[in-house]
Amino acid sequence: MSAPFFYSHDLFNLLVDTIPLLVRSKRELLMFFRGAGVDPSYYSDLQAKILIDRKSVSKAAMTRTILERLSEQGERTQSVMLNIVRRVTDVRDFSGSWDHDRPKAEALVSKIRDGGYVSSLERKPGVTKGRMFPIDQFEPWVLIAIELSSWIREILNSGSLT
Repeated sequence: MSAPFFYSHDLFNLLVDTIPLLVRSKRELLMFFRGAGVDPSYYSDLQAKILIDRKSVSKAAMTRTILERLSEQGERTQSVMLNIVRRVTDVRDFSGSWDHDRPKAEALVSKIRDGGYVSSLERKPGVTKGRMFPIDQFEPWVLIAIELSSWIREILNSGSLT
């Protein structure tokens, strides 16, 4: 018998619809998952696929595949999966989205946020609250990239380049 999925069916589909809208590229999508603590072994084949032919798979298909792989692991990946939901619900700045995707991304994040999914997931057995992964587990270049991207967004949002 297989392990039950961590996410409910509706939350799973909301995440598949939402996460691809939060980023502009497939590389950024993989960075989103890496930042959530997803081990690269869950998406290394997808990474190779987009290096060979970036049009061979969509961001939504990549998201669905990664979430399915994580779900199949059951309790082993619960904290990472909770962290993915937290990362989505913590989004307040949608400048990383394409302009035409921004309204839909904002609506979907709001729907996930208002649906009380994080609190219900935190009540699942075996899920711990707080930081889901120690910051020292990241490669230094990932921390620099995260810091740079937030710095660049601040500059662009402030309009100081004009």
